[in-house]
Amino acid sequence: MTRGEVKRRLKAQWWQHLMMTLLPPLIANFLSTERLLPAELSFPLFLFASACVFLSLPAFQRYKRALLEVERVLDTDEEPRAWIALAAVRRNACWTAALPAWLGAVDCFAGLSAIPLMMLLLGSLGLLQLYKVPPRLGAQNS
Repeated sequence: MTRGEVKRRLKAQWWQHLMMTLLPPLIANFLSTERLLPAELSFPLFLFASACVFLSLPAFQRYKRALLEVERVLDTDEEPRAWIALAAVRRNACWTAALPAWLGAVDCFAGLSAIPLMMLLLGSLGLLQLYKVPPRLGAQNS
């Protein structure tokens, strides 16, 4: 597989992660007409979901190291292994980035309103933006 194909696949996977992050909270917001969880859980769940943003710090450090490793081994025999490692690290980091939005989806069933839900969604979207593969990575021989 060429470097360009790998980058296209990683880009497509990023869009899949984006959809998997956005859809559950939006669907839960529309389906949560009645409370399935006690209303007293709404604020603690929101605080917990907000704190989950900080779980992305170690994941981002691992992603950054994997990016640097790919850049270091470009045009060597180790390049395919580095791309695979980058994809695995990024996949785990994207799941971590989605946590605030997913917890917001659960919180919808405790009565979370739309504005705090949007704050959690924007937090997850901001984190997901960090995990896009830089266009300049391996651009000379795509």
